[in-house]
Formats: sequence, structure tokens, C-alpha cells
Amino acid sequence: MTNSLPYLWIEIPPVPGCSITVSGPFKSTTLKAVIDTGASHTAIPDYLIGQLGLRKISDRAMTISGPEIPQTEADLYHARLSFLDLELHQAVVPCPWREVLIGRDILSKWLLLLGGPNQQFTFEVIEDRLQQGK
Repeated sequence: MTNSLPYLWIEIPPVPGCSITVSGPFKSTTLKAVIDTGASHTAIPDYLIGQLGLRKISDRAMTISGPEIPQTEADLYHARLSFLDLELHQAVVPCPWREVLIGRDILSKWLLLLGGPNQQFTFEVIEDRLQQGK
């Protein structure tokens, strides 16, 4: 199934994104998520780790970096992500931003078309494993 959605006006220029619910063992919260083809891994705001009670899933830290943060080590955490009619159990890393960054660990299972001129993006999930949370 192919889905088309408008870009989010959370910054100028607008960005491809959507609403997402991030859940831990006992709590959930809904916020904005940005489709980030430059992010190798999906990242969530760092304050959600404690707020949602997310559990660390590895003793091995992952190296992350970005335009606003220097290269640093970050632990992986388990979260349930609900967005765009998908329900995923996902390893995520903390980040200092306000939005969730949907990275290539998820996007690599999609066909994705960014339609900048009409400010819409179109995606299709191409792997059944993604929908099953594997």
C-alpha cells in the first residue's frame, strides 16, 4: 500500500515527517518525527529515556554525531514506535533534539519518494518484517 503525506511545518523549509507515539513499559507520548535519510539509526529525544522508563538493550555503545552534536557514544534502548499505521519494536538512540528522527534502520525497508515542490512524501513498506516488528 502506498501512502502520501504532507510535509511538516516545524521548520523552514518544511520537512517530511509525521506524528509518532513512543512507548516504554508503562508510559507513552506522542510527538513529531522527521524522516532523516542522513541518520543511520532512529533517534528519540534524550529526555524520553527516563520519562518513559526505556530499558538499555546493549552494553555496546553506538557512535553518533550530527550537525549540532560532536561525535559521541550513545547506548541503545528499546522503544515501541507507532506511526503511519505501523507498530514497531525498535532499538533507538537518544538525541538532543525535540523530534524523533526516523533513520535508515527503518527507511531501508521503504520505497520513499520526497516530493519537495509539492511538499509531500510518498512511502510504501516493502518488507513484511517491518510490520511484524522483527
